[in-house]
Amino acid sequence: MMDVEHQPPAVCPRCRCTVRPAMVRTDIWANDHLYIVEDVPAFICDGCLEQFYDDDVTDALRRLNEDGFLSIVPCREILVPVYSLAGEVQRARSSR
Repeated sequence: MMDVEHQPPAVCPRCRCTVRPAMVRTDIWANDHLYIVEDVPAFICDGCLEQFYDDDVTDALRRLNEDGFLSIVPCREILVPVYSLAGEVQRARSSR
């Protein structure tokens, strides 16, 4: 049983839908580097899909970020394509 500080909000504060516990993946940008952290305990809103973390998880993510991810070994690496939306926005504006 979870104690009060680890329980999810009764409903999502944004959309008022049900919130459920889940393991998620989150990304953190720091100094122009992208870090992906997996196996993060969270609470997810079934309506808007917003993710919420309890205090312990938030603190652990903050510490990882502050130490530049030096205290943890990556479990794998991935190649991530990067796209620019600039041309798409111009195309959408000119088609109006």
